[in-house]
Amino acid sequence: MKIITRLFIIFLLIQTGFMLPAQEEQTVYFHNHLTLNTTRLIFREIRLGYERNITAHHVAKIAFGMQWPTSSNSFRSTAVGIVYLPVYYPIVSGFYTSVGYNYLINTKKHFYVSAELYFDHKYYNNKYYRYCVGTDMDSYVSRESMQMNKYGLKFLAGKKVTLFGKGKVGLQLDFYGGIGFQYHQKEITEYGRQHGGCTIGYYDPDHEYPSPKTINSNYITPTFHLGMLISVPFI
Repeated sequence: MKIITRLFIIFLLIQTGFMLPAQEEQTVYFHNHLTLNTTRLIFREIRLGYERNITAHHVAKIAFGMQWPTSSNSFRSTAVGIVYLPVYYPIVSGFYTSVGYNYLINTKKHFYVSAELYFDHKYYNNKYYRYCVGTDMDSYVSRESMQMNKYGLKFLAGKKVTLFGKGKVGLQLDFYGGIGFQYHQKEITEYGRQHGGCTIGYYDPDHEYPSPKTINSNYITPTFHLGMLISVPFI
């Protein structure tokens, strides 16, 4: 009986010795992540990020983005409910920067919550804004420039899906969503405005203001976030 017991213990030790290296080869702990925000590409912005695992659950991150405009010299309004808002993202230039923190709730399933502080600067120069509403009498065309700073805080929840990652470099998809708020500082310099239509041909440069008008506005808005990152983790 003692011989059988000893043989069984030796067998377990041998099996454990063979299994441990195999488990170590299959488990790869990535300390670094490079990210590309694919959702921001829709808005003509390249936003890259870097994430660094401080511990297994705590991650620090930074991001930087650049927005490039089209060659168009005008943009127009769009109806959102009962209000009309300017759709200026195709013609603006700007940059974005942020710092944030992720907490990994489940390290195996890659669930996390996140908080992020960011600064977003947007501007355009000498563009025609076509305010197009129901009737021509309420519509107008203006020539204007804009400078806008946005300071924000957002809270996100997300999940990373690993496509592959058994070597020194992997590939993941990072799905996220959340809410936040923004503080806007906006300054519009208006050179002229023509009522009665919303086509550029309707605008008459001879009837511009004697001197440009400056319109300043400061306000806070809620924000909603939903998107996907492509993440390249590496050791």
